Amino acid sequence: MWQKERLLSLALARLPDCCTKVVWCDADIIAPDPSWPLAISNALDEAPLVQGFAEVLHLPPRIALPASEDIQRHPSTMFALSCGGTVAETLDSALNRTGTSPCPGHVWAARRDVVERFGLYDGCIIGGGDTAVVSAALGHPEVAIELHAMGEAQAQRYALWAQRFYAETRGQITFVPQTIHHLWHGSMESRRARQRHRGLSALGFDPYSDLRLSPRGVWQWSSERPELHRYLREYFESRGGAEREGATS
Repeated sequence: MWQKERLLSLALARLPDCCTKVVWCDADIIAPDPSWPLAISNALDEAPLVQGFAEVLHLPPRIALPASEDIQRHPSTMFALSCGGTVAETLDSALNRTGTSPCPGHVWAARRDVVERFGLYDGCIIGGGDTAVVSAALGHPEVAIELHAMGEAQAQRYALWAQRFYAETRGQITFVPQTIHHLWHGSMESRRARQRHRGLSALGFDPYSDLRLSPRGVWQWSSERPELHRYLREYFESRGGAEREGATS
């Protein structure tokens, strides 16, 4: 299952006291501008939550940098919102993962106190945690609830966290006007960004009864529901297979 936000919450609890700003960045991202870290730090002086780019270039396999061929360019979610459109429209478009749809993830940064108190939302066990965080931070948890097709138990748990998180952000989110590069590791279509949530909901996933924390603080199954467990396993295996195929074709 997807553990990113769960692991990030554990990492937050282990930061040294001198750390006041936090960045979480996907490992497949390259930021070509050496001033990028400073730009993010300065942005956090103005807003408690920052998306770390305005545009991302999705690089094809075996491309040499700097990129010269025609490649997909996508705006960040926060840049797209600054150009107009509602939260619901923008995040719905992000799930398409095609054309010029905005990207809700890749790089985020926050003031430590904002994310330390309640952590990041860790209930998105099939992915989609960035959409959940953005929706909550902007005061629109209903958007993530709908886009992720959350069942009653999922929605209840998420809405409780979202209410607390919004109290920390009050919708104050910005982005840095930088371009980042996203390294190829499989097609975006293989992630089935929209369909995966519907499948999970159809199986009646309940975070209260299906999950428990291990002694090390990560998620493990607490239910004997082989169909649910198999669905998660096969979803991530299908992504991995697509990535290997794409990298060698």
